[in-house]
Amino acid sequence: MVLVLTILVRDEIDIIKSMIDFHLAHGVDYIIVTDNGSTDGTYDVCKEYERKGEIELLIEPPSDFSQHRWVTKMANLAYDKYQADWVINADADELFVPAQEKIGLKNVLNTIPESISVLHLPRHDFVCNVRAMTKSPHVEMVYRKVVSLNLAGEPLPPKAIHRGSPNIIVSQGNHHVTGDILGEPLLTNEISVYHYPIRSYQQFYSKVNNGGSGYAKNTELNPNNGFHKRHWYELLLKGELRTAYDNEYRIGTKKLDEAINNNEIIEDRRIVDFINTVLD
Repeated sequence: MVLVLTILVRDEIDIIKSMIDFHLAHGVDYIIVTDNGSTDGTYDVCKEYERKGEIELLIEPPSDFSQHRWVTKMANLAYDKYQADWVINADADELFVPAQEKIGLKNVLNTIPESISVLHLPRHDFVCNVRAMTKSPHVEMVYRKVVSLNLAGEPLPPKAIHRGSPNIIVSQGNHHVTGDILGEPLLTNEISVYHYPIRSYQQFYSKVNNGGSGYAKNTELNPNNGFHKRHWYELLLKGELRTAYDNEYRIGTKKLDEAINNNEIIEDRRIVDFINTVLD
């Protein structure tokens, strides 16, 4: 099996190295990265991996956040150039985690019936807790929500991974995918997406400013696409983003303890244990 990971990145310096290392350690054969105008050192980190032959690095200038177009390009490259049997289209703040660590991603995918060509995977949000911020968020952020909801209070939509196929089209957000040989998706818990969307105020500001300003320029997408970034961008423009971060998105010790006692948040050390025992 050939397993290819695609990543769209912009200013993810705090997390990109451990994200790439995690997936290489889980059996990903090739990684295609599109950098969308990073200025914080993310591009330089990716360039080092490219020099080692571990990724192919593409460049898309920052403009209108046409994520669907850039990821579609990478997904087709995964099939056309690398003959991918399976393709994972990831955001930089996501880890694709097999339910059983020792089985690994490829072994899970090998159990999927040939009649199934698209998998929908559940997402689990890790919370931005008060912490040292001296190591990767994958090491320091060990608390995740029992039920992860979007800003509308609805369950997070799953992420789609797919068999390699000609003429791939990936939707904005990587939630849906079509291709010449792709059929109806199967929802499975055998692989889950661990999601680290908010990790520090500096990262949050950059995420909102980059994505929100891009969506504001985009006249092609449905206005409902990226509504969370659009909402946060409005807060940024009104000078209210820091207040929202402090009061809603960063969880202090007291609030964290209450959420754990109410079974709203659980401690999940699977990723940090893997990094400490396998990657270090």
